[in-house]
Amino acid sequence: MKLAISIILLFALCTYSVAQKTSISTDSIVNSYIEAIGLKDKTIRTRIDSGKVVQSGMEIKYKQFLKDNKYYRLEGVMQGSKMIQSIGKEKSWSIMPWVSATPQALEPVQLMLLNDRLDIEGELIRWKTKYLSLKTIDTEDVDNYCLELQKSDGITKQFFIDKESFIIVKTLTLIKHGEMTIEIETEYSNYNYVNDVALPFLIVVKLSGNELARTIIEGCLLNPEIEDVIFDAP
Repeated sequence: MKLAISIILLFALCTYSVAQKTSISTDSIVNSYIEAIGLKDKTIRTRIDSGKVVQSGMEIKYKQFLKDNKYYRLEGVMQGSKMIQSIGKEKSWSIMPWVSATPQALEPVQLMLLNDRLDIEGELIRWKTKYLSLKTIDTEDVDNYCLELQKSDGITKQFFIDKESFIIVKTLTLIKHGEMTIEIETEYSNYNYVNDVALPFLIVVKLSGNELARTIIEGCLLNPEIEDVIFDAP
């Protein structure tokens, strides 16, 4: 149960019944999105978030550190115990006191979800240098554009971008797991500006339409100094 909660923590976002054709190009949608969130002339190298995750009636305080799209550290306090999950220079590791007091290698599913969060600025920024393809698809949603991103690891992700504000309001992640396809829906809202960059401060994760967890960001720093050593195993 606690392992499942820790995995969720990493995630730790119609008026017509017929499909509407999209006339705007994929590049135009992406460029408008980048400009809308304030990243047209900015680069984010580091980020620190803090807040809480609410899941199954339980509140988990957390803090996460990201650096250079390759280092990540998540700290969470559950029932008085502090868990840590990290991607460092040498290895990816975790400490879960209820399992072991010493660092353990991350499970493949944990590592997959952590790797998905390494991209500080977001997957649509410079997507051509990172992923296989991105295309606009037609849906019955008349309020949002839908971009479908194909990743090299077999994961497909759909981004629903508001047609007026050009911010992301929802994503749909399709993960192939053996013969099954896992569908994770993430809703993003309560956007706030940090250093003139628009960021969602409320992220709700759903599975099969049921809410799994909601992340409430209470504080965020962009481009603070972060020492590499915090990502390494003790």
